[in-house]
Amino acid sequence: MTNEDILKQAIKKAKENGWETNWILPEGDTIYSVIFSHSFAKAFWGEGETEYKTYSMEKEYLYFQIAWQYHLQRMVLEKEPLKYLAKYL
Repeated sequence: MTNEDILKQAIKKAKENGWETNWILPEGDTIYSVIFSHSFAKAFWGEGETEYKTYSMEKEYLYFQIAWQYHLQRMVLEKEPLKYLAKYL
């Protein structure tokens, strides 16, 4: 799947989940200003909770976080954020 395909499908999913936008990419702006926006992330991943585990010194810790915040934080760390989005299409 190309980056363009991923972006189109991600925008479609966000719109189906209620993302309202008249998105037209402003000159000098990038697609990243869209996929890293809070409104897009809320519509794409939702506002429910997600859980994740961390491990430290043989202990397991379970955390809960709002889904869109969790995924947005993870996506920021990715070298190819569109590939991260593709995992959730």
